[in-house]
Order: sequence, then C-alpha cells, then structure tokens
Amino acid sequence: PKVTGYADDIAVLGSSLHNQQLVLDAVDRTASALQLQFHPRKCVSLILEKGRVPGNLASPLSIHSLPIRTLLDGENEEYLGTPMGSRLLFRMPNTPSGKLDQLVGSGLAPCKN
Repeated sequence: PKVTGYADDIAVLGSSLHNQQLVLDAVDRTASALQLQFHPRKCVSLILEKGRVPGNLASPLSIHSLPIRTLLDGENEEYLGTPMGSRLLFRMPNTPSGKLDQLVGSGLAPCKN
C-alpha cells in the first residue's frame, strides 16, 4: 500500500481491501497519537476490480468502526482539485489570458539572462 498526503488530504492506495483497512487503522492510530482525528463522513473510497466498480459493495472500509462511503459507478469526488472516480473526466483548462493580465499588471520586472 502507498500513502500520499498534501496538507489535510490523504490518499491510501493498495491492492486489497484487507490491506487497505490495515493501513487505514495504522494511519488512524498515528493521527490519534498526534492528537489528530479523521472524520469518516468526509472520507470516500474508490474500489476497482479489473478497472471497474464492482456491484454490491456496502462500505467495506471504515474508520473508528464507522463506514467510509464507497463511490458508485459514475460517481466522482475531487481530490486536490481533480475529479477522481471510475470514469475519466476532462476539464477544459482555465484560459490563460486572465492569468496573463494579472501577471502583466503585477509590476514584476522581466527576467534578464
């Protein structure tokens, strides 16, 4: 299993539900030792088998014995501003013209090599 984090967002990736639960329990124990607490109602899990969301999943993962919501086929959740789910979602990038206007108006000096 792999654990990645940025600020207060953590992702746990693994190849089996059993190992995922063990890692979640270990991360929760570490957080508790640091006086931090996870909120299961704010957590989601995405379970894929052979690239698809299996049917009949009733929240197999939990924190503090409280179930973590499992994403269904077609659902997504944003993680660090990127939609995650069983289907790829594409967003049109922000148009750079607004950002360029901000840069030009910032008063920054051009780079001289």
